[in-house]
Amino acid sequence: MTDSAINLSQAVLPNIFETVKEDQLPYQERHPPDEPEIQPVDCVWVEKYMAQQLGGKCTGLFKVILTTPTAIKVADKPHWIQQNHLKLSKSEHVPKEWVIRPLGPTKVQLTRQGKDP
Repeated sequence: MTDSAINLSQAVLPNIFETVKEDQLPYQERHPPDEPEIQPVDCVWVEKYMAQQLGGKCTGLFKVILTTPTAIKVADKPHWIQQNHLKLSKSEHVPKEWVIRPLGPTKVQLTRQGKDP
């Protein structure tokens, strides 16, 4: 390249970069993060790593304690589990844990129903 071509390209490049920068959106605006489907306190089924032929494919119900974009920590399991190995339970599967029954103006009775997920 000649010196005049190099000087011309150096003069034009900042204008090109500004034009391209204005046309491109930041990555976060082009790909907004999805709201995670599974939230803490939800109940989930955990898929078994090696399913039995005549057994179920999932174990559970487990309560979700912590979530990240790729993994979830559930109660009663020592390890983190990938989100694609979990299924959100339907509301009819979630056991009712406590029933509050008033016994008087200053007294209530708490009764546990079902079992822990």
